[in-house]
Amino acid sequence: MTCFVRDKESYASLFVILESFGSCSGLRVNHEKTEILVLGNSTLHEKDFNDHRVCEIIKILGVYFGYDEKQRNDLNFR
Repeated sequence: MTCFVRDKESYASLFVILESFGSCSGLRVNHEKTEILVLGNSTLHEKDFNDHRVCEIIKILGVYFGYDEKQRNDLNFR
């Protein structure tokens, strides 16, 4: 699952919703595999995201995304 959030508050709201959904469905988020790529000119830091890992580059459906164009191109095209 890929989710986009705007700030710390929307991040917190997302996990409240996911926990609520999980209590109804039996599904849960694997927090050990959760990765975060901060987009834009944000001042968010890893401490703002509980135990989730903040990444420089992230893979979504087989495609790498990140700010480093050379690294991204190397991973996607080589």
